[in-house]
Amino acid sequence: FFSFEKPFVVNLADTNGERYLKVDMSFQMSAPDVSEELQAKKVQVMDLLITILSRKNLEAVSTTVGKNMLKEEMLEKINAQLETGSLTNIYFTEFVVQ
Repeated sequence: FFSFEKPFVVNLADTNGERYLKVDMSFQMSAPDVSEELQAKKVQVMDLLITILSRKNLEAVSTTVGKNMLKEEMLEKINAQLETGSLTNIYFTEFVVQ
């Protein structure tokens, strides 16, 4: 598993900065080498995740279906950047909408 040191905190779209999303997650990988690649591309992956998360509105992250769609989108976008293997799953270890 690969995890970031800190959770992601972003403003939700269409809330005028009044609502935010705090997400911490762990990535399950297809091979141990993927961890090294993720570490090397950490800045790019973090930017990608912040972009994806900050485009979501309250409705999109409030339901189980929305959370699963979010995981699928993140997996697809991150895997497109990986060369040594892939992510097989994302596990939310913290998910707070305020």
